[in-house]
Amino acid sequence: MHFMTLNWNLQGGAAVRTLVTLLIAASGGAFFDRLGLPAPYLSGGMIAVAAAAFAGVPVQFPEVLKKLAMIVLGISMGSGVTPEAFDRIGAWPITIALIAPVMIVMTTSAYGFLHGVCRWRRSDAFFSAIPGTLGLVAVLAEEKNADLPRIMTVQVFRLFVLLAFLPTLLVATSPEHAAGLASEIPYSTPLQMLALIVVCVPASLLAHKVGVPAGLLTGGFIVSSVLNVTSTVPVHLPAVVEVPVFMFFGAMIGARFGATSFRQIVSWLRMSLGSFMIVFAVCVAISALVSAVSNISFGQLVLAYSPGGLEVMTLLAFQLDLDPAFVATHQILRYVGMLFVLPFASRLVLGPTPKV
Repeated sequence: MHFMTLNWNLQGGAAVRTLVTLLIAASGGAFFDRLGLPAPYLSGGMIAVAAAAFAGVPVQFPEVLKKLAMIVLGISMGSGVTPEAFDRIGAWPITIALIAPVMIVMTTSAYGFLHGVCRWRRSDAFFSAIPGTLGLVAVLAEEKNADLPRIMTVQVFRLFVLLAFLPTLLVATSPEHAAGLASEIPYSTPLQMLALIVVCVPASLLAHKVGVPAGLLTGGFIVSSVLNVTSTVPVHLPAVVEVPVFMFFGAMIGARFGATSFRQIVSWLRMSLGSFMIVFAVCVAISALVSAVSNISFGQLVLAYSPGGLEVMTLLAFQLDLDPAFVATHQILRYVGMLFVLPFASRLVLGPTPKV
């Protein structure tokens, strides 16, 4: 009886700390969303919880919420695998064929800098060098026991700099068309979401059990992408489902900053700047070369190959009066390709995850 009472008290304290952590993450995410910053609930939640951890607030994020977030994120990522995206492949075969080589050069260049020059661990350098896909990077880095605060500092810094810097580079005086970004894809109905749960959750659990890299995420993603691309069950989860998932990841990562000093973060930011300059130099050089031998504008190519999120790059395309369909198609295909390849590439590069 005494043991059960003690366990209940510990769980109660953990529940309070978790609730406080999630409220802080939600506040930070809402603030970043209000400011129009990229990936607001992930980056804003992470920074808010990290600041609270620095201030001595007892923050905590339980394992069960992490696993739940991984499964839902995997299901949600299937929305990017659409018939329309694949129909577009024939329109720009050369620039689409270059997506994989560009991503490889970007990643290996940044990895070489962070691992070879900055002397970061292989896992930290690898996940920091991966361009974009914040949610997937967080899941894979967590699975490999990498340094999440260090990695997400680099990733979020890169996204912020892109949003601040690209409009100036690509002539920010172009007319705005941000209203055109509103999604016309209907959200999955409650019945469709129930069908996704029934089919995708067992796939996630099975993939995790048999040792598929990031199985909780990968299993659900593969099944939901097949359902979506075949139009069997449309996948477009509403914000009320997706926002808490990104907030959970922000809270999970932010809680890790409690053992990090401010001096360390400043050091990481300096190295993040070096990594960003290398990645962006690769993007600009390849975009300039392709633009010189084709009739595609330099600005469109930069946005298509930039290591930012689909929504951010497409928004900039609208704002700069560039072709949003071109940018969105390349970003979607890059995103989808990384979702399929990265879980297995991380195992190939870093080896299997040690059994705990």
